[in-house]
Amino acid sequence: NIRVYPYITSYYYSGKKNLPNWTILGHLQRQSLVNQNHPVANLNTPTMKAALYYGQHDIRIEDIPEPEPLAHEIKIRVAWNGICGTDLHEYIDGPILTPKHGKAHPITKISLPVVLGHEFSGTIVAVGSNVEGFAIGERVAVDPLIYDNTCPQCRLGRNNICEKRGHLGLSSDRGGLAEYCCVEPHNLHKLPANVSLEMGALVESLAVGWHAVRESGFQKGQTALVLGAGPIGLSVLLALEAIGAKTVIVSEIAELRKTYAQDYGALVLDPTKQDIEAEIKGVTEGLGVDVSYDTSGVQQSLDIAIKAIKPGGTAFMIALWKEPALVDTNELAVKEKRFMGGMAFNNDDYPRVIEAIADSRLKPEKMITARVPLSQLMEKGIQQLIEHKACNVIYDV
Repeated sequence: NIRVYPYITSYYYSGKKNLPNWTILGHLQRQSLVNQNHPVANLNTPTMKAALYYGQHDIRIEDIPEPEPLAHEIKIRVAWNGICGTDLHEYIDGPILTPKHGKAHPITKISLPVVLGHEFSGTIVAVGSNVEGFAIGERVAVDPLIYDNTCPQCRLGRNNICEKRGHLGLSSDRGGLAEYCCVEPHNLHKLPANVSLEMGALVESLAVGWHAVRESGFQKGQTALVLGAGPIGLSVLLALEAIGAKTVIVSEIAELRKTYAQDYGALVLDPTKQDIEAEIKGVTEGLGVDVSYDTSGVQQSLDIAIKAIKPGGTAFMIALWKEPALVDTNELAVKEKRFMGGMAFNNDDYPRVIEAIADSRLKPEKMITARVPLSQLMEKGIQQLIEHKACNVIYDV
């Protein structure tokens, strides 16, 4: 008899003594992708291409078993997947948000390697027997958040800060840098007819910016500073413009990203060539901006984010730091400035972003700087972002 293990599709006879008659040679890395809820029915299970993250500087395109939905799941054919600073940080400095080797995520029970891709869209190709409200052929954007729905924060509707929070494409054997993905209905948001699948892949990063602007308390007619014009910085800029900001100033050093920010109507300053604080004082009649958003995650940007806001203003932190930062607490206390942080987005941010794209309040088309096949993930995708500071590369999966 052959014992068939979940997600293992290749078996070979060993012929060695003191070993079972059948043992697995090769593809040992796939054992990390075992999920007892997805047994393999036979040895002819179809496979698909996927990008697997094994650790720092180690991403591989491999063949893994194509998933089939459980009764409560929906299977989508992935169309587009974007990569952002989170993916780059994992590649360069990780594991950070991904579970470490031998330490499985508390919800998914998965450790490295994981399937990458948390900004994606697709078309429904199969619907579980217990799922209602979705049909084959519908186009969707995927909310990648994974949460337990039982902790105090989840009960308050703040699933983005769930005690066991994870992400499809970072904490799971499922992600957008694969041909197919099975997800639960609450992770899917239908796209209107006038919102393309390409735009659907941008909803995740746009939702991060939308959430930050909403949580910061920014109001129409106010002024803002955005530090960094990468995908998240531009998503903040777009959200500010959609709400009706009076003036948005962007601090950025990369020439390509400066151009993107200018195209979206921002006043762009270069901290290597200009005194950002002095320039902002000039633009705001000596007051400072109402709110600043730091998407850079470096000490110089944090210092500017706090100094550049007016007394009583708000400095909002979005970036994730590799090391603890230094904060000028006297500047906060003496001038009653607020220092806040934000993580990802909540359940209601996705529908709001999709609606804003549909009615043209958000126009993110220029955020896409390259369209690359999955097979060229490294050479024309991640390296392009690292070397040339491109904004958002999306993958045709």
